[in-house]
Amino acid sequence: MAKPQKELHILGAFVHGCLTSLHALGLVYNLRKEKHWWQAACHAGALAFSANAVYHHIKEAQDEEVC
Repeated sequence: MAKPQKELHILGAFVHGCLTSLHALGLVYNLRKEKHWWQAACHAGALAFSANAVYHHIKEAQDEEVC
């Protein structure tokens, strides 16, 4: 049975993965369709943060699996 902490990291990776994909969609939309540079920059920053969080959650979940 998985530890509760590991399950939270897996859930966190899923949620941040969803946010990453939505921010990628917002980035592309604002660059190609609307030419809103400020909103595109905000989406790019949020996308980078969420992608880093996905990496962190996956790494933590894998580290708990070894112990």
